[in-house]
Amino acid sequence: MIILSLIPDNWAHIHLLVNHFPIITVFWAFVFLLWAYIKKNNSLFKVGLYMLVFTALFSIFSFISGEQAEEFIEHSQAIQASYEAIEEHEEAAQTANIVAVVTGIIALVFLFFNLENKLFKLGLIALAIVVLILMAIAGHTGGHIMHSVELG
Repeated sequence: MIILSLIPDNWAHIHLLVNHFPIITVFWAFVFLLWAYIKKNNSLFKVGLYMLVFTALFSIFSFISGEQAEEFIEHSQAIQASYEAIEEHEEAAQTANIVAVVTGIIALVFLFFNLENKLFKLGLIALAIVVLILMAIAGHTGGHIMHSVELG
Protein backbone atom coordinates (compact mmCIF):
# COMPACT_ATOMS: atom_id res chain seq x y z
CA MET A 1 0.00 0.00 0.00
CA ILE A 2 2.82 2.42 0.78
CA ILE A 3 4.29 1.87 -2.69
CA LEU A 4 0.95 2.66 -4.33
CA SER A 5 0.75 5.92 -2.39
CA LEU A 6 4.04 6.97 -4.01
CA ILE A 7 2.57 6.81 -7.53
CA PRO A 8 1.65 10.30 -8.76
CA ASP A 9 -2.08 10.69 -9.23
CA ASN A 10 -2.10 13.71 -11.55
CA TRP A 11 0.06 15.61 -14.04
CA ALA A 12 0.94 18.31 -11.53
CA HIS A 13 2.58 15.69 -9.32
CA ILE A 14 4.36 14.13 -12.30
CA HIS A 15 5.63 17.54 -13.37
CA LEU A 16 6.94 18.21 -9.88
CA LEU A 17 8.83 14.92 -10.03
CA VAL A 18 10.43 15.39 -13.46
CA ASN A 19 11.02 19.13 -13.73
CA HIS A 20 14.28 18.98 -11.79
CA PHE A 21 15.99 16.53 -14.15
CA PRO A 22 16.79 18.99 -16.96
CA ILE A 23 18.26 21.47 -14.48
CA ILE A 24 20.42 18.81 -12.84
CA THR A 25 21.59 17.21 -16.10
CA VAL A 26 22.51 20.50 -17.75
CA PHE A 27 24.45 21.55 -14.66
CA TRP A 28 26.48 18.33 -14.74
CA ALA A 29 26.81 18.53 -18.53
CA PHE A 30 28.39 21.96 -18.12
CA VAL A 31 30.75 20.67 -15.41
CA PHE A 32 31.82 17.67 -17.54
CA LEU A 33 32.23 19.76 -20.71
CA LEU A 34 34.28 22.45 -19.00
CA TRP A 35 36.46 19.96 -17.11
CA ALA A 36 36.99 17.90 -20.26
CA TYR A 37 37.91 21.02 -22.23
CA ILE A 38 40.43 22.11 -19.61
CA LYS A 39 41.94 18.62 -19.34
CA LYS A 40 41.72 18.01 -23.11
CA ASN A 41 39.85 14.77 -22.48
CA ASN A 42 37.64 13.81 -25.45
CA SER A 43 36.01 10.85 -23.67
CA LEU A 44 34.87 13.06 -20.81
CA PHE A 45 33.68 15.65 -23.31
CA LYS A 46 31.50 12.97 -24.91
CA VAL A 47 29.95 12.26 -21.51
CA GLY A 48 29.03 15.95 -21.32
CA LEU A 49 27.54 15.75 -24.82
CA TYR A 50 25.40 12.76 -23.88
CA MET A 51 24.24 14.67 -20.83
CA LEU A 52 23.15 17.54 -23.10
CA VAL A 53 21.12 15.04 -25.11
CA PHE A 54 19.53 13.74 -21.89
CA THR A 55 18.86 17.34 -20.85
CA ALA A 56 16.93 17.85 -24.09
CA LEU A 57 14.92 14.66 -23.58
CA PHE A 58 14.15 15.49 -19.94
CA SER A 59 13.26 19.02 -20.98
CA ILE A 60 10.75 17.77 -23.54
CA PHE A 61 9.09 15.48 -20.99
CA SER A 62 9.11 18.20 -18.35
CA PHE A 63 7.52 20.66 -20.79
CA ILE A 64 4.83 18.16 -21.83
CA SER A 65 4.04 17.28 -18.23
CA GLY A 66 3.98 21.01 -17.45
CA GLU A 67 1.38 21.62 -20.14
CA GLN A 68 -0.76 18.88 -18.62
CA ALA A 69 -0.14 20.21 -15.10
CA GLU A 70 -1.30 23.65 -16.24
CA GLU A 71 -4.59 22.16 -17.39
CA PHE A 72 -4.97 20.41 -14.04
CA ILE A 73 -4.28 23.42 -11.82
CA GLU A 74 -6.32 25.82 -13.96
CA HIS A 75 -9.37 23.66 -13.29
CA SER A 76 -8.52 22.92 -9.66
CA GLN A 77 -10.55 24.44 -6.86
CA ALA A 78 -7.38 24.56 -4.72
CA ILE A 79 -5.53 26.95 -7.03
CA GLN A 80 -4.15 30.05 -5.37
CA ALA A 81 -1.57 31.01 -7.99
CA SER A 82 -2.16 33.86 -10.34
CA TYR A 83 -2.55 33.14 -14.01
CA GLU A 84 0.19 35.71 -14.63
CA ALA A 85 2.62 33.54 -12.64
CA ILE A 86 1.58 30.48 -14.63
CA GLU A 87 2.06 32.29 -17.94
CA GLU A 88 5.42 33.70 -16.86
CA HIS A 89 6.60 30.19 -15.97
CA GLU A 90 5.24 28.74 -19.20
CA GLU A 91 7.06 31.33 -21.31
CA ALA A 92 10.33 30.79 -19.43
CA ALA A 93 9.97 27.01 -19.72
CA GLN A 94 9.19 27.20 -23.42
CA THR A 95 12.31 29.26 -24.11
CA ALA A 96 14.45 26.94 -21.98
CA ASN A 97 12.97 23.89 -23.71
CA ILE A 98 13.64 25.22 -27.22
CA VAL A 99 17.25 26.14 -26.44
CA ALA A 100 17.82 22.81 -24.63
CA VAL A 101 16.45 20.81 -27.57
CA VAL A 102 18.53 22.75 -30.09
CA THR A 103 21.60 22.27 -27.90
CA GLY A 104 20.83 18.55 -27.61
CA ILE A 105 20.56 18.26 -31.39
CA ILE A 106 23.89 20.05 -31.82
CA ALA A 107 25.43 17.68 -29.25
CA LEU A 108 24.06 14.70 -31.22
CA VAL A 109 25.60 16.05 -34.42
CA PHE A 110 28.88 16.53 -32.59
CA LEU A 111 28.73 12.92 -31.32
CA PHE A 112 27.67 11.47 -34.68
CA PHE A 113 30.43 13.17 -36.66
CA ASN A 114 33.00 12.93 -33.85
CA LEU A 115 33.99 16.56 -34.24
CA GLU A 116 37.11 17.83 -32.50
CA ASN A 117 36.92 21.56 -33.25
CA LYS A 118 38.04 23.72 -30.28
CA LEU A 119 35.79 26.63 -31.21
CA PHE A 120 32.81 24.30 -31.52
CA LYS A 121 33.57 22.86 -28.08
CA LEU A 122 33.67 26.33 -26.58
CA GLY A 123 30.37 27.10 -28.31
CA LEU A 124 28.77 24.03 -26.72
CA ILE A 125 30.08 25.02 -23.31
CA ALA A 126 28.57 28.48 -23.83
CA LEU A 127 25.26 26.94 -24.93
CA ALA A 128 25.28 24.73 -21.83
CA ILE A 129 25.64 27.87 -19.69
CA VAL A 130 22.74 29.51 -21.54
CA VAL A 131 20.55 26.42 -21.08
CA LEU A 132 21.48 26.27 -17.40
CA ILE A 133 20.52 29.91 -16.87
CA LEU A 134 17.25 29.50 -18.79
CA MET A 135 16.40 26.33 -16.85
CA ALA A 136 17.14 28.11 -13.57
CA ILE A 137 14.82 30.96 -14.56
CA ALA A 138 12.08 28.50 -15.53
CA GLY A 139 12.53 26.64 -12.26
CA HIS A 140 12.44 29.87 -10.26
CA THR A 141 9.25 31.09 -11.91
CA GLY A 142 7.69 27.64 -11.49
CA GLY A 143 8.55 27.76 -7.80
CA HIS A 144 6.32 30.79 -7.46
CA ILE A 145 3.39 28.74 -8.71
CA MET A 146 4.02 25.59 -6.75
CA HIS A 147 4.50 27.37 -3.46
CA SER A 148 1.03 28.84 -3.73
CA VAL A 149 -0.91 25.82 -4.97
CA GLU A 150 -2.16 22.95 -2.84
CA LEU A 151 -2.51 19.80 -4.89
CA GLY A 152 -4.61 17.99 -2.31
